[in-house]
Amino acid sequence: MNLAELRAEREKAGLAYAESVSDLRSKWIRLAAIERTLCNQNVAPDSVKVFHFTRRQMEDGLRSLQHHEFVPRIIAPEWEAEAAALSDLQIEGYQA
Repeated sequence: MNLAELRAEREKAGLAYAESVSDLRSKWIRLAAIERTLCNQNVAPDSVKVFHFTRRQMEDGLRSLQHHEFVPRIIAPEWEAEAAALSDLQIEGYQA
């Protein structure tokens, strides 16, 4: 590969990486919301096993996925807030 080809390949790889991080976010929010809903005692009497990290570990882990150009900022509290909002809708719509 020459320099132009390497730069073009980097661009493609970076865009694919950014798309993957976005995909991870949507899937994480979906799973976290469902698990939060299932941990609600008004929904399920038994809690489910959920993610085993602390808030700080999550922030550090997501920070490690950041990339200066392609994914410059990942804000963990935004992920958590979206999961909580989705879970609230699930809880409000729950029918026993």
